[in-house]
Amino acid sequence: MKMKERINNKEIIKEQGFKYWFTNVYWYHYRAHTIVGLAIIVFAIYSVVSFVTSREEEVDFFFAIVTVMPAHHAQGEMLEEFFAEHGYRTKGNVMSLPGDGSDMATWQLLMVTLVNEQYALYIVGESMLYYFGEQADGFWAIEELGLQASALSPMYADLSETLMLEGLMLNLEPMYALVRAPIIQRNGEFRQPDIERGLKAAEGIRLLLEYEG
Repeated sequence: MKMKERINNKEIIKEQGFKYWFTNVYWYHYRAHTIVGLAIIVFAIYSVVSFVTSREEEVDFFFAIVTVMPAHHAQGEMLEEFFAEHGYRTKGNVMSLPGDGSDMATWQLLMVTLVNEQYALYIVGESMLYYFGEQADGFWAIEELGLQASALSPMYADLSETLMLEGLMLNLEPMYALVRAPIIQRNGEFRQPDIERGLKAAEGIRLLLEYEG
């Protein structure tokens, strides 16, 4: 904010009061920025709490469902239960995003999950793959994990025929799975916790593919 604007704001507060300035000046001009900022802060806090909690509960990996379809956190909870039935403790996050990027707050939340190393598995709708394609270096080649890669990319496992996602009503568009690649340390070696999470996430994909209802 420029010096002149700061002076003007002080004058408005002095003459009209803080409530008038906040409602008619600040909120009018910076409403979208404030909402997005608060959303990021809330999700960042949630991520930190989840990270600490996951260590206490020994969560095997986090997963994110990213789609343009209407989606609900209950679908993530059902997938958590599915993985739990097979011995994997997970935590999921469900994000329904408009393809045109107009929901800036949710897009920012997606970016937060991409920098959170706990997220090892991404289940992504076909219409959102273009964004993940831009992050190509951040994901494991699926065949290296013993899974068949889709025709679209060596990073994607095709989940479009998966009965489990059909049961969760996540089959309105073709869905694909991606696994976060391990981070390379300064000594040139991969971080062992990242490898372990990635292998468990790959086993989660295998369970989804083999599910017969």
